[in-house]
Amino acid sequence: MAKRKTLRSSFEENYTPVVVPADNKRGEKIEYVYYGPWYVWDVSEAEFKRKKILLAALEIVSLLIFIAAASIYDPLNMLHVAFAFTAAAECFHIMELAALVDFLTAKIRTNKLKYQNVSRGFEFFTMLRAMLFAAATFTGILYVIFGNFTLEACIIALSYALCGGMAWYTKKTYKEMEFYTEENDILKKLGIVPDNKDNNKGKDKK
Repeated sequence: MAKRKTLRSSFEENYTPVVVPADNKRGEKIEYVYYGPWYVWDVSEAEFKRKKILLAALEIVSLLIFIAAASIYDPLNMLHVAFAFTAAAECFHIMELAALVDFLTAKIRTNKLKYQNVSRGFEFFTMLRAMLFAAATFTGILYVIFGNFTLEACIIALSYALCGGMAWYTKKTYKEMEFYTEENDILKKLGIVPDNKDNNKGKDKK
């Protein structure tokens, strides 16, 4: 059985300690240098900035729509099934927001760990959030038809649909960006060749 990778093991696979000069008593310190492959989004700088703005807007507006819908006083918001779906969806949304922070602080050429965190958030968690909000929307529609037809309930169900649609569009927008990997030559410059060096390189398509 393959051993599951942890954050520490992933870090150790891509970073190595290097002694550098420092202004202290020893005159040196340890710095961790990234030697894993570079992940490069295959877009222009202008397009990269546009994607950042668009994805940030989608994530934030979706969150505001959910908060507004959740604050409406209506029995639909207290329905256990709908609450379970939306609560789970927003848990994944929090993970997406963490990925958004990584994406907003990333450069076109970024390290493996940051790239994986961003891709996990915008590809996997968005898909789960869209599915959960779709289920919540279906629940809301059934409630409106067979339970309590009110304007508030209709607005809440529509809000679920909007949140799910925006999650799906976030995934679609991110996946439009292709990427490729690039060999990192930092250790060659430093004259260090660790045993666990990852020589992953070449063009990778989504």
